[in-house]
Amino acid sequence: MEETWQTWHWQCNGKVFDNKILAITEQHSSKHALTFHTPSSYQGYDFSKEPDQDLQTLLTNYALKIRDQYPYIRFWFSGGCDSEAALRVFLDNNIYIDEIIMVATGIPEYDYEIDDVAIPYIKRIAPTIPKTKITVRKPSSSDYNLFFRRNYWFENLNTNSHGVHFQPTHFMRDYSIYNDDTMANIFGVSKPVIIKHSGEWWIQFLDKSIEPYVKNWGKKINFFVDDPAIHAKQCHMLRRNIIDNCSESEYNRVCHERSLRCQQIVNWGIGRLAHKDSFFIPKTYITTENITLDNGETIWFESRKEEGAIKGMLKTNPEVVKKWHKTILGFSDFADGAWFHDGRADKNFIAVLSPFYSMDNNTVKTVDDLFPNGYKI
Repeated sequence: MEETWQTWHWQCNGKVFDNKILAITEQHSSKHALTFHTPSSYQGYDFSKEPDQDLQTLLTNYALKIRDQYPYIRFWFSGGCDSEAALRVFLDNNIYIDEIIMVATGIPEYDYEIDDVAIPYIKRIAPTIPKTKITVRKPSSSDYNLFFRRNYWFENLNTNSHGVHFQPTHFMRDYSIYNDDTMANIFGVSKPVIIKHSGEWWIQFLDKSIEPYVKNWGKKINFFVDDPAIHAKQCHMLRRNIIDNCSESEYNRVCHERSLRCQQIVNWGIGRLAHKDSFFIPKTYITTENITLDNGETIWFESRKEEGAIKGMLKTNPEVVKKWHKTILGFSDFADGAWFHDGRADKNFIAVLSPFYSMDNNTVKTVDDLFPNGYKI
């Protein structure tokens, strides 16, 4: 099995962690800095040089490498353009996938990507991949009751860098699924984030965007970002598209704003929409808003999908939402609330930045090196 240091991970006080809660626990007790780190394959890689091969060649070679390395490939398909682009690499090159899995919530207000896009798409292509197992996991109301009755349900979440907000797909990705280290679990993650600062272009990573591989849960592969050459290629493609379509004052807005225009610049720039059958469902984000429960408590959310999940569950099984929120209120005291926005767990963890990689010089700098007065773009 790979050691954790070979994958995305946190470090604090000389210790390595694949779980953010444990990493924060160490930081809180030791008072040492908590840092997020890229895989060992990134160390020494020169991101200032764009790979000569085109992106599709790099992706195809990577898919073939995965197929050669693992006896079983499970592909997690969400219905988004990242997921579709990754799946297309395997389909277009006749690279066998053992299983395609789609995880829904059972809440119609949340499941539109799965119900309206992912499942119909897979049904349409299923005749062309007859040997591939197709799995749809959708929890029932009793599944929710069973999961959230545990006071510390968040300890079983694999999405440990994303926080503990009410996103019900979390608990469908549990230990029973990640149970074999000879199995590759492929996710269409993640898009590049680049900025221009002090005359140079830099590549950055946030822990909330990339899920570390947790030992004993089976091998998780972030298809678009685990290989540094693939990520470097996308970053250079994206930089060209930003320069071609934006004024200099807009450069740093593209990867950080959530407008439809910015999403399109990123997706077209990195080739997510290059295939004639590619589809793109814009993500709808909002400034943080809230819902007030009948007991007067307030729940915060920042995406329309999250809002839909909460409101949908309040209609059908309100006690589940209340049990979840009761736990969240208590969890907000974790590490004195210092690692949650506004001290509230339902507003999510504060993100941790990795080192920054220069696209113009073969250099790596920390956030403190680049932003000694605090990170601001």
